[in-house]
Amino acid sequence: MKLGMIGTGWISTEWVKAVKEAGGWEITALFVRNKDKGGVFAAGCQLENITLYDSLEEMAQSDIDAIYIATPNSLHMPQARLFLEHGKHAIVEKPISLTEQELREAYELADRNGCYLLEAVRHIHEPNFLRLKDNLKRVGNIQGGTLYSMQFSSRYDQLLSGDTPNIFSLSYGGGALMDLGVYSLYFAIDLLGAPTSGLYRAKKHENGVDLGGPILLSYPDFTLVIQLAKNAVTTNRVEIYGDQATMISSGVSGITDVTVLDVRTQETDTVSAPETHHFMFYEAREFYRIIAEKDKDRYEELKSLSIEVQKISNELRHQNGIYFEDGQK
Repeated sequence: MKLGMIGTGWISTEWVKAVKEAGGWEITALFVRNKDKGGVFAAGCQLENITLYDSLEEMAQSDIDAIYIATPNSLHMPQARLFLEHGKHAIVEKPISLTEQELREAYELADRNGCYLLEAVRHIHEPNFLRLKDNLKRVGNIQGGTLYSMQFSSRYDQLLSGDTPNIFSLSYGGGALMDLGVYSLYFAIDLLGAPTSGLYRAKKHENGVDLGGPILLSYPDFTLVIQLAKNAVTTNRVEIYGDQATMISSGVSGITDVTVLDVRTQETDTVSAPETHHFMFYEAREFYRIIAEKDKDRYEELKSLSIEVQKISNELRHQNGIYFEDGQK
C-alpha cells in the first residue's frame, strides 16, 4: 500500500521505522517545503524510490493510497481534508482535530469518499494496554483511579525566555491538554467508557496556553483523577481501584508493567509482558490491517472513541477559557 508523508520531525522518523517493521506499507511520497532538506530526511531514513513534493495539491493527486500527517496541530484537519477529498486514507497524529465539529465533518467526508480517517494514538494498540483492559474485571466494582501524565517539556525553557514554541502556542493548537492530555483521555475512555462530566483546573501561562493541572472525570459510581503537566515530572504511575483488587500500570502509554494487587491478600500478579517491537509498530500494523481488510467494525469503534475524546477535550478547554486562534473554538 503506497503511503505519503507530511512532516519531517522526530515522530516522522520513528514512524518510518515502525512502518518498515510492520510491513505492508511502501513510503513513496514526502511533502517538504525545501526539497534539499527533504532529500536529507529521506536519505537518513533510507527511503528509496521516493518522490518529493512541495505542493500538497500535487501530492494529493498522486497515486498514493494513504497519507500520514505529523505537522503542527492546527494544520492536521486542513491537510487531512485535502487528501480525503482526493480519495486518500488519512492517518493523523494526535490530536487529530481541534474541535468536535470539524472532526465530525471530516469523518463524514471520509465516509462519502470511501476513505478511512485514523487518529495516531499508539498506546491503545499496545499489547500491555490490551492486557490491562482484559484484566480490568479482576478489580471488581471500581471505586476510583488516578492517572499521572506529566512530562517536563524540552521547550518549556524557551517559553519562559519569551519564545512561543508550537507546543505552547494557541495559534497552533498547543497546550498540555492537547499534547499529553489526549493520551490520558484515550486511556480512560477506552478503558472505562465516556464520563458523565469532566472538570479541569488548568494552570495557564500568561499567553493563555495550559501548562497542566488536575482533571476530574466523573462516572456514575466513581471519579477518575488525571494529573497533567508539561512543566513538571513524576513517575507517571496509573492505578485503578476496585473492591477486589487494584490495577497498577507503569504509565498511560508505553506501558512496561501491569500488576494486579489483591486487596485482601496483598498478593500481586504481573500480567504484562516484555516489549520487543518499536513503540509505533502496533498502530502502524493495525492501521494497515484495517484499511487492507476493510474492517469497518473496528474503524467505527476507533471513530467513536476519537469523537468522545474530542468532545470531552473541548469541554475541558472551554471551562478554562482556552480558545484557539484562526477561528478554532
